[in-house]
Amino acid sequence: MYDIRKIGKKGIAVREELDLLLPPEFGAGERTLVSFVGKLTNVAVGSYILEGEARSTFATLCSRCLKPCENSVEFSIAENFVESGVAEPPDYCDIVFDDEVIRIMTAIHRNLLANIPYHFLCSENCAGLCQHCGVDLNHNTCDCNDMPTGVFAELLAEIKTGGVNQ
Repeated sequence: MYDIRKIGKKGIAVREELDLLLPPEFGAGERTLVSFVGKLTNVAVGSYILEGEARSTFATLCSRCLKPCENSVEFSIAENFVESGVAEPPDYCDIVFDDEVIRIMTAIHRNLLANIPYHFLCSENCAGLCQHCGVDLNHNTCDCNDMPTGVFAELLAEIKTGGVNQ
């Protein structure tokens, strides 16, 4: 928490280690530690900006082979804080605060969620799992046919031969 009475036009240095909760949809560990280094500056009466760099490393599952792996994310933050009842009505992106205290956890958490990639990989060259038999193609091979089967395969064959009206 930062007391706004101590934040001048030159700003104050901010260095935080925050333990944040990740939603289960990310397939990551439940919590992650986020390191943030930046500056909190008074830009107008009742208006402040938080700027800096954040990083986090967390456990997750590879999107291709489903093995546990560790991933990192680094991102920049620039967030506006507006004191309730003092500054102009906030923009939809501004964070409103009360009681002359700025809590930066909300800003860092929403930027973390916006910057976590949708897919995680154990390595760039991960071969993943066979879509037919499920064998881990990083360590084994299989005799499955690489061609799709079923209704989808029939539709593809018709399109290739010109048998489907487009």
